[in-house]
Amino acid sequence: MIRWSAPSDALTNPTVKTAIEALQKGDHKAWSALFESDAKFYDDGVLAIGFGLLVLCALVGRLVGGPSGIAAGALVFLPLWLVGAGINMYIGVARAGYSISEEAPMFALVFGIPVIAAVIVWWVLR
Repeated sequence: MIRWSAPSDALTNPTVKTAIEALQKGDHKAWSALFESDAKFYDDGVLAIGFGLLVLCALVGRLVGGPSGIAAGALVFLPLWLVGAGINMYIGVARAGYSISEEAPMFALVFGIPVIAAVIVWWVLR
């Protein structure tokens, strides 16, 4: 376990000070109370939409182009999902009040995870 200590008088933010003290003491309850009490993760539903869109694109590709159309459908998915993930980021910034720097890592995950799946589908079926 890594131990880090800071002089108490150097920490002026009470939340940071409490968090560091909880971390130093190994007090999981105090740590969790600071950061997890009302934590909510909404982007899992957005990920489900992304995978649903990928499946839809693959099905349309199959119907239009046969078995090789699935790979094409995976490629069509990419720009569509870029727009969808971008809309999700816009909502996070404009309506939920997150800054762009706070929302950017979530955008990377929300966009990237379904894209990795789409690239794998394309790679295998090309």
